[in-house]
Amino acid sequence: MGGATASCVAGATVASQVFGPTILSFGVTAVQAAVMIHAGCCVFDCLPHGSFFHISAGTLQMSIKERLKIIPYESLIGFSMTAVATIVYGVLGFTF
Repeated sequence: MGGATASCVAGATVASQVFGPTILSFGVTAVQAAVMIHAGCCVFDCLPHGSFFHISAGTLQMSIKERLKIIPYESLIGFSMTAVATIVYGVLGFTF
């Protein structure tokens, strides 16, 4: 949903409404579900149509071409963050 809405916040809001009941039916708490949804949405916030992409490019005074070169690294970080959140909160069931 983060990729569809080009926003981490909007994506998390839509995803929680669409997938929330299904995720909660697996027995995880609301906080655990929120962490996993938010981590998944943050992966797509660095895509070229996302606000974070343009804000970070402008702040660092990078050209769009330079900024596009970083996307694979940001995606790897985002997918790692999602995998860790899913394992820690979804599989292991930790709540902090």
